[in-house]
Amino acid sequence: MIRVSSSLRPVADPAQFDVMFWLPPGGTDKGIWAGAWEELADLDAVDIDPVLGFPATADVGGYVATPGGRACRREQPVVHRLWVDSPQYR
Repeated sequence: MIRVSSSLRPVADPAQFDVMFWLPPGGTDKGIWAGAWEELADLDAVDIDPVLGFPATADVGGYVATPGGRACRREQPVVHRLWVDSPQYR
């Protein structure tokens, strides 16, 4: 069993942070951004571009990245997680 400890630090004003504070680096998007993001799905690599195109045509932000980076999961398949503009998602 692996145990990970982390400290919880409350954030007084989360709106003060740029969007990249909340999303993993190294991702891709169609240039439409949002102030709040929600995880929607994990995608196969071949599906990233077509799936990002769907919200973009409706002017809804979408972003795909690999949480934790690609190198951290060498023995497991790489995850390509899709985040979308949460207020627009509903």
